[in-house]
Amino acid sequence: INQEDNAVTLLAFSYNVLVGTELLRGKPLTIQEQEQFLHLWRWIGFCLGVQLDVCANVATAKASLESIIMHILEPDDHSIALAHHVLRAPPSFIFPRFAFAFRAQLCRLLLGPGLADALHLPNHPLYSPSRLCVVGIQLACQTYSIFLDLPLIGSILLSLHTRLASHLLLLSSKKRKSKINKGNALQSDCPMSFS
Repeated sequence: INQEDNAVTLLAFSYNVLVGTELLRGKPLTIQEQEQFLHLWRWIGFCLGVQLDVCANVATAKASLESIIMHILEPDDHSIALAHHVLRAPPSFIFPRFAFAFRAQLCRLLLGPGLADALHLPNHPLYSPSRLCVVGIQLACQTYSIFLDLPLIGSILLSLHTRLASHLLLLSSKKRKSKINKGNALQSDCPMSFS
């Protein structure tokens, strides 16, 4: 793995997240929020040994990502196959028949029509229910963002959101611990087990 690969991966987790957040939020983040988020990823990049300072500021991050993408992001048969395999991964929600269609429409929203077409992601009338679902999620995120900006309602929503996230994290942690314990029980006679 070369430094350019490391840099573009860092940008995928930093600058791309800012762009996606603004898209789902329906309005731009403040310069301060963007710079603070990039500062965190600049530090992470330093810890990971990324020598290119691609997260120095928002303008540098955007220019670096666009520059790298211009010469490495040309889908070929392998990347098309990979994209379709990832989108066909086992679904984790209630309508497994529509998982691929939903994910393809979400990618179309986030990637734009040019790259989505290059990856041969479907865009025909049969997928309109999935498209509506993606647009509905985007609208819900934007509405939630508007409510978060309201003085009283925003603080109540943030408090509820924090409690719910903490509760889900606790549940997830208990499930993970239970799975680890089951795995350890199965391998209790193994001299290399963690128990």
